Amino acid sequence: MTIEEIIRNLVTKLSNLEADAYSIDKVLGDDFGIDSLDLVELIMSCEREFGILIHDEELSLNHTPAQLTELVKSKISEKNMA
Repeated sequence: MTIEEIIRNLVTKLSNLEADAYSIDKVLGDDFGIDSLDLVELIMSCEREFGILIHDEELSLNHTPAQLTELVKSKISEKNMA
């Protein structure tokens, strides 16, 4: 599975939306209905899945799955350079 596919699965699971309603450009809070507790769960799931650390202030309900994907890729890159 790719990073994009994993994030898609995590977001659709938390939002209870059908997979065909998913778009990488939709906003986590407004479009997916993810609340602050869901956001914490999403961050923790990404951390577990990818072995990275995401600080709370790095992701908000105003971000999109595309932005989350880029953040995860950046964190993986940082981890691999260390």
